[in-house]
Amino acid sequence: AATTFELLLARDPWHPDALAGMAMVHIENLRFAPASRAAAEALMVDPKHPEAHAALARIALIEGRADEVASHTSGAALTIDPTHERSLAVLAALAIARADDKGYAATRDRVLARNPVDGFFFKDLSDILGFLHLYPEADEVLREGAALAPNDPYVQSALGLNLLRLGNETDGRAALERSWKGDPFNARTRNVLDLYENQLDKHYDVESAGGFTVRLPKQDREFVQPVLLEFATRSRKALDGFYHVDAGKLRLEFFASPDEFSVRTVGVPSLGAVAVCFGPLITFIGPYSGREIGRAHV
Repeated sequence: AATTFELLLARDPWHPDALAGMAMVHIENLRFAPASRAAAEALMVDPKHPEAHAALARIALIEGRADEVASHTSGAALTIDPTHERSLAVLAALAIARADDKGYAATRDRVLARNPVDGFFFKDLSDILGFLHLYPEADEVLREGAALAPNDPYVQSALGLNLLRLGNETDGRAALERSWKGDPFNARTRNVLDLYENQLDKHYDVESAGGFTVRLPKQDREFVQPVLLEFATRSRKALDGFYHVDAGKLRLEFFASPDEFSVRTVGVPSLGAVAVCFGPLITFIGPYSGREIGRAHV
């Protein structure tokens, strides 16, 4: 998608559709500053471009500026196109974040009134909830979407990836397999399935140790695990004491390469982070490359 938009923008740097599309690509890659700039440029050309407004609404919600969401959705995109799904997905995510069950149901029903088996809405909504770190809520939304559109490969892929983030690998991999049968061109789905089949199943072990469940490469595990557990135990004790909580049993997954970590975490390589927390499951780049990769995204 990025390559296509870049080709269009090379011919016309002010193509509003390409600018709005590129904004969404930047959002997917956690590049919110260039996403905001591209969406703003699209609106300079076409102030009534619903996709650009939806992109800015999504960024505002993710960055905690919920008061701006209404101006870009109800006050702009949805006045131009009352059925604009990306804008409705943002409103639904805002309702879920505020525990507004009635608000969510009203927005969802607004979508389903037009298309009772609309998988795109649930997939898009789950993406936003992922940015907000609402993974259990995303699971509920995706199960609802899968019940309405059981053969939608995009819903199954999103469901599978989210289940993996929650530590449910059996159901998660099964959902990804269903997705691949329906859409054998989804690179993210294939990346994750290949990671499990070619690397994790063959070269990694999962063990319970010291109050944690730990995934590590089999090679040199006996040397690496004690050191990692020592640091994890010390960190957990300090954090639990500071926040006066008991987080329960945690699953820690350490990977031998940045690309393995990235695919396990988001389905594509080159994630600019060293660790990601999904609640009780945390993925890390392990102490194997001997260099710092980037900043942690937690």
